[in-house]
Amino acid sequence: MGKGYIGAFSATISSTNISWDKIAIGGDGNWQRSNGKLVWKAPQLDLNKPTSFSLTYDAEVYNRSQEILDRTLNRWLIDDIKASSTLGEAYKAENLIDGNYATAWVEGTEGLGVGESIEISFYRSVDIRAIFLIGGYTKNAVAYGQNAAPAKMKLEIYSNDIGRGTSLSDKEIGWREMPMVDLNEIPFTHIYPDNVSAMAQRIKDMGDLGDVKIEKIRLTIMEVYAGAKYQDLCISEIFLLEP
Repeated sequence: MGKGYIGAFSATISSTNISWDKIAIGGDGNWQRSNGKLVWKAPQLDLNKPTSFSLTYDAEVYNRSQEILDRTLNRWLIDDIKASSTLGEAYKAENLIDGNYATAWVEGTEGLGVGESIEISFYRSVDIRAIFLIGGYTKNAVAYGQNAAPAKMKLEIYSNDIGRGTSLSDKEIGWREMPMVDLNEIPFTHIYPDNVSAMAQRIKDMGDLGDVKIEKIRLTIMEVYAGAKYQDLCISEIFLLEP
């Protein structure tokens, strides 16, 4: 053990592999979270007294994130992704599948974006078992709080395996509407490559469809969580999971 005092002392922990909201902190000291880092500060450290701290991490977020990333459909199988409206080139629909959580699709209509939609088509029929999305503009905490995020969505899928022999028009044959999906309003978390599940929410588990091959999907905004400053509805990323 040393003698005397240290006038100011800090220790910083930073990692791209963990989600800070899953950390339990014990021991002495003043821990603060700042810009994705965990900082321990002591204005005056007494070397005559033992100081200790401990960190316990829940790996659930990491494991779920790895499953999402490992099973995400190869983006080169996507023939086209288009939106009913877009705020501008910087907020285009392609941002939804670029793997960059600091970009987003932003709708371009007046109001909160209710009724706006995204449609994704594939080069060939694909087997999709689940759909996740990251709602809101997750570039940073400010952008996330200021902009709107989806609260309820409608999912439709198109496949030649379904819809035949129905009363639908020729234009709509093959489309099936899934049950409405309610999304949670969740607090902002810095997203790193290995903690995407901290903010990703499941839109649909497709297991109940069996081995149906899908040619297109359409997501429509039905309800919105309003932003503190802007009415623009944002979605940062969509994940289409293979078996």
